[in-house]
Amino acid sequence: MVSKRAAGLTALLTVGLLASACSAQTPDDTQGARSATDAFLRALADGRAAEALAMSTATSDDLACPEMAQDSDRARSIAAPSVDSVAVQGDTATADVSYRAPEPVSTTLNLEKRDGDWAVVLPDDWRLELAFDGPTIADVTVDDTCVLPAGDASTGVAWPGRYRIAVTDPTGVLQRTESFLIEVPGSGVTGYDGDPSALAAVPDDALDALRAQAAPLLSAERERCLAAATCPAGLRGASADAPPSTASLTIERVWTDDGRSWRFETPQDLAPSFRGTLSRDGQGMLAVAIDES
Repeated sequence: MVSKRAAGLTALLTVGLLASACSAQTPDDTQGARSATDAFLRALADGRAAEALAMSTATSDDLACPEMAQDSDRARSIAAPSVDSVAVQGDTATADVSYRAPEPVSTTLNLEKRDGDWAVVLPDDWRLELAFDGPTIADVTVDDTCVLPAGDASTGVAWPGRYRIAVTDPTGVLQRTESFLIEVPGSGVTGYDGDPSALAAVPDDALDALRAQAAPLLSAERERCLAAATCPAGLRGASADAPPSTASLTIERVWTDDGRSWRFETPQDLAPSFRGTLSRDGQGMLAVAIDES
């Protein structure tokens, strides 16, 4: 029979061994998280974007541009990475890190253990926030690397750094000229006075230029319908006895219903009034098509 003293000593020994095992495990986990964080940051600093992505919890589908998953000089988005401290709690960890991108940045990265390996969770502020304040037809070019249609240009993960953004209208109807730099992380914007997450669907300057080009075309459409003694449904109030005023030939608003073509109308309380579709021909000349019904 085992004495109470022997049983007590056995229990103490068991607890001591368990404590020893736990204390031995913690440094290994901490070192593993530190090594994973350091390898991730150094991959970014070396331009090994594909490798950095593989060491994270994200996939190429999470990136603002799928091309950002490819190795390139542009992927060298940070410099002088440093892992300052690491704290592990079970299968999660946090790492306080610093780097230049190009300004000095200090932040905390979260990590998760997956299948025994530590993976970096890309921070929420490593994102490009690009969106429009209404339906539009536009391409958003990121660093000449990828083109995002307006419907997809909302948000996506991006590596730290500065990105050149250009907004164009692929139809050519609106001659957009927005071009600016945006910083990730953060919301620093250079060369644009507005909010990149609420870009104008129809910029005022582009609309003004469009109005000037459309006025003579609308006047010609009026003369055409008068000469033919019949007008399409989208042209109302045309009269040879009442020459059109400047206001009646001014486009009041431009919009898109399908994301592929631009619709327009002039003030509907003035005569004549127009409603139809705008486009450009092969030579880049503006064309108007008045609604037939």
